[in-house]
Amino acid sequence: MKIQNTASPSFGTKINFIKSSKFIDIYSALKPRPIGYSAGVKPDLMTKSAFTNDIITCTGGIVNYGENFTLFHILHYLGEFVPEQFISSKAINIVLIGAAEKKPKSGKFQSQPSKLFEVVTEYFSEHNDNVSTLKHSDLAKSHIMYAQKTDTLFVYTDLWRLLKGINIVDNVNMLKEAFTEISIARCDDLLIDGVEVKRSDYPELFKPPAISELVAFV
Repeated sequence: MKIQNTASPSFGTKINFIKSSKFIDIYSALKPRPIGYSAGVKPDLMTKSAFTNDIITCTGGIVNYGENFTLFHILHYLGEFVPEQFISSKAINIVLIGAAEKKPKSGKFQSQPSKLFEVVTEYFSEHNDNVSTLKHSDLAKSHIMYAQKTDTLFVYTDLWRLLKGINIVDNVNMLKEAFTEISIARCDDLLIDGVEVKRSDYPELFKPPAISELVAFV
């Protein structure tokens, strides 16, 4: 069964882009479980928060199962993605972030960030309409931290490859610089420093209503 959006979703993750100082403060308060490269925290009832850093060409994100969750960080090689780590059919919603492009390296293992991101997105979308995706531009680097109590994914993203000082995502224009593709699921909320980015103001950042929703208004 595929989990679909509803016209008035009662569940969903708050995707909150914040500054580094606030990210550090929340990290200090939560003391989240750290997640390394090509790894994911297994869903269990004991883990209430988790964190991973330096997502650039990798694909990271959160799979929310309701009572528990998986936060993950997959290196940019297709062979690193292990679908068996996840139970996509039982997920309530998913947020994916990363996959900055870079030139493939020669040799057996070639970097394929976009292909990996596509594969992961398709895998989760097969069972679930509630998939939010934020695909990096070649400038961006993100650190993510999830708090289960408030169902919030805190994101600190900077455009580290720009030479004119530190540039962070603290407004919608910078968000569009940092991500080439942004598609926020109907059940999720997008915030910048705790302030909601409204669908009515920036419809291009959000998934369009499902056909079932449009029929409901006819």
